[in-house]
Amino acid sequence: MQDIKINDILEQTYLSDIKVSDDAVIFLKHQASADQNDYDHDLYMYRDLETIALTNDHNVRSYEVNGQEVIFISSKDEKAKDETVFYKISLRGGESREYFRTKLKVTSFKMIDADHLLLSVNESHDEEKREGYEVFTKLPFYMNGSGYLQEKTTRLYLYRPSTNQYAPITAKDLDIDSYRLHETKDKILYVAHASLRYPSFKNSLHLFDFKTQEDKELIKEEDYMINDAFFIKDKIVFIGNGEVIHGINENDRFFIIDEGVHLLYDNEDSLYNSIGSDVRLGHSDSFFVHDDKLYMLKTIMHYSEIASLDLDGKNEEVFISGGSIDHYALVDDKIYLIGLFDGALQELYVYTKDHQLKKLTSFNDHLLEDHYIARPERIVFSNDDTELEGWVLLPKDHDPQKSYPAILDIHGGPKTVYGEVYYHEMQVWANKGYFVMFCDPRGSDGRGNEFMDIFGRYGTIDYEDIMKFVDTVLEKYPTIDRNRLGITGGSYGGFMTNWIIGHTDRFKCAATQRSISDWISFYGTSDIGHYFTTDQIKADLDNIEKLWWHSPLKYIDSMTTPTLFIHSDEDYRCPLSQGLELYTSLIKKGVEARFVLFHHENHELSRSGRPKNRIKRLEEITAWFDRHLK
Repeated sequence: MQDIKINDILEQTYLSDIKVSDDAVIFLKHQASADQNDYDHDLYMYRDLETIALTNDHNVRSYEVNGQEVIFISSKDEKAKDETVFYKISLRGGESREYFRTKLKVTSFKMIDADHLLLSVNESHDEEKREGYEVFTKLPFYMNGSGYLQEKTTRLYLYRPSTNQYAPITAKDLDIDSYRLHETKDKILYVAHASLRYPSFKNSLHLFDFKTQEDKELIKEEDYMINDAFFIKDKIVFIGNGEVIHGINENDRFFIIDEGVHLLYDNEDSLYNSIGSDVRLGHSDSFFVHDDKLYMLKTIMHYSEIASLDLDGKNEEVFISGGSIDHYALVDDKIYLIGLFDGALQELYVYTKDHQLKKLTSFNDHLLEDHYIARPERIVFSNDDTELEGWVLLPKDHDPQKSYPAILDIHGGPKTVYGEVYYHEMQVWANKGYFVMFCDPRGSDGRGNEFMDIFGRYGTIDYEDIMKFVDTVLEKYPTIDRNRLGITGGSYGGFMTNWIIGHTDRFKCAATQRSISDWISFYGTSDIGHYFTTDQIKADLDNIEKLWWHSPLKYIDSMTTPTLFIHSDEDYRCPLSQGLELYTSLIKKGVEARFVLFHHENHELSRSGRPKNRIKRLEEITAWFDRHLK
């Protein structure tokens, strides 16, 4: 039986963004390219039991289906650096052809009719041309994955390819958060916020009519935090919150606009798929209106499900996956979906009315055949009368007469979850002879607002939950060598790794990734620090003592654990400085430390970073564990 290897990243296929037209299922296929040190992105179609490549230029960014044609944006024309180029291709066959090109920086679009498109455009309002310097006048000043913002906003445009005429339909000082086209394609809903020196974190909701050119503000910005809005029959439904008890991460409720705003459904569930994995690329919609119902993705415990909501406020389960539903589309009595099920990598599936889930593609089968795939063994335990869950992966060729090292992996968020899905880095370690353990402490997603809310308590009950999990695992699996434990995690998991090595020396080594070490400096340097710190720690700069109490750096005198740091210089979520502060202090204290800095990568290094950098990252972490635990 073969081993799962680090560089299998180069062979894995990732799927995303399903759309359906008649009898054809269209989706994006992503593949790492070692030569380009990037990813190829192509359109594929599943029809009549066949999987067919529609494009092979490897640069498809966004697409829409228009009858038997697919309209897509591609960057294959290397000379068109300052243009967005659109192409057409027929589902009946043939080569793609250029449709039009524009100087607008289009991020997404919707087809209205044969000669009208709705474009979402990234627009700069700063007329000053700068070389070699930046100017900041507002917050946030940069954003992870987007770079320095200057005076940039997202704006909606109406575009006519036949005449090359375009006109903005949203105001210059509004930044668009989401938009939805009515099924009649004569009006849109859009959610926006004003471009201010300091954001309000609430949104306005607008209805724009293409025929009358009227833009009606339905909800003012000061009333609600709105994430999205939808047309259902003749009503408008939006998700969000007015006043919140559990901070910015509080799960959205459903409201209906009907002679005022009324609560339609008092939701407590997470309305997105937050199950962690490192074998995905691409994005897709979590919501669809179908047969006068709103369909949505939910995270429930450690799995995702599809649910529906009607205008009477009736919420029903439609498909409980047991794994991870990453993308889906509805047509008639079928659901086409891309997901992670039964320990496999992503494939295209169909779920039918007789409750059968059938796999339609086999892109990744060859990668797992005759390989050891460690199956997560679920551990249920309690702490402070709260029932919790975690999982253990057994090492390859586990022998009850031997002893083995173990790695504790801590997820980010903290409002995400681990599940029983394929996680590449964990499978690599299990194949190399490690136990791997991971859990969902309080603060995680999938169990409602109360469970998620650890605000002002970082490093307390979450730390206790994780330590109780480790104790439970060590008791249940006596072949784990208690003197050979490693710990790692990224983002919140990096914070918690830093926190743990400041509060116990039971781990022989640590690998902290894109971490937080100092909430005081994080406040002013992270793209979200100016509000996330206050929300999560329940303290601002007027309470330095509390910010410092929750900062791992405060506990440097107790740290003796050899620590590897992984950071990226374009990570504006957990900036490079956060790792450097703790690294410098450990070196000065005489603790063994190693810092690996990745250039031109951001917070998403482990999930969507350049293939060679993803491989190098995992090689560094694995070598660190091998050195200290074997």
